[in-house]
Amino acid sequence: MPRTLLATLIGCCIALPSYAALDERIKAAADQAQAPSMALLEQLVNIDSGSGYAPGIGQVSALVKAELEKLGASVQEVPNSAPDPSKHLVATFKGTGKARILLLAHMDTVFKEGTAKERPFRVEGNRAYGPGVADDKGGIVIALAALKIMKALDLKDYGQITLLLDASEETGSQAATALIASTAKQHDVALNLEPGRPGDGLVIWRKGSANAVVEVKGKASHAGVAPELGRNAATEVAHQVLQLGKLGDEGKRPR
Repeated sequence: MPRTLLATLIGCCIALPSYAALDERIKAAADQAQAPSMALLEQLVNIDSGSGYAPGIGQVSALVKAELEKLGASVQEVPNSAPDPSKHLVATFKGTGKARILLLAHMDTVFKEGTAKERPFRVEGNRAYGPGVADDKGGIVIALAALKIMKALDLKDYGQITLLLDASEETGSQAATALIASTAKQHDVALNLEPGRPGDGLVIWRKGSANAVVEVKGKASHAGVAPELGRNAATEVAHQVLQLGKLGDEGKRPR
């Protein structure tokens, strides 16, 4: 049974003390979910859904929406911003407890139209291959499998589980940032179902990124008569670049 599925189930069961140890019924249900989950993964991977390719993302969305509605979810389609007509999906499940849990994944990939036909889904040994198989169609399948298992075992002791599927993650989620932020604020915990570390473990800390603007001003002075009174802005920029290179973690700094 994939450890990602176990991790997702653990996360979804945060509000379920009696099931925190993942008893044999959950393990058995997860084993049974493997074959249908692989079949669904194959369907999703064989659909081109590169960022901005609305027809493919629409196909993925329709397929996932149908699966969610079978489970009794309330599903909302949220339009992307122009010029991308793709839509994000937000599905909610109501429970009988208190914990509010957010699951995040995305439907778009980095692959252009036609890639799925060129190298369709395949399995070799214990690995599956295909465009977007891990990033992040595997995450979508894991979420659906966990939700199906919880429904089959009648695990309802949570307040709400929300699955938010971004349609524009690979281009920076600019259109979905506000949606993700506002939705996250309504929950107690969030699980991002992106691929993580080797071994399929649950990642609890990740690096971030940011943009910074550094303005440097020089001081004019006569280069021949009084060069010592001037300040060269280009030289200072070079110094600042070297200092910025020291800001990373030890052993992980740019060279």
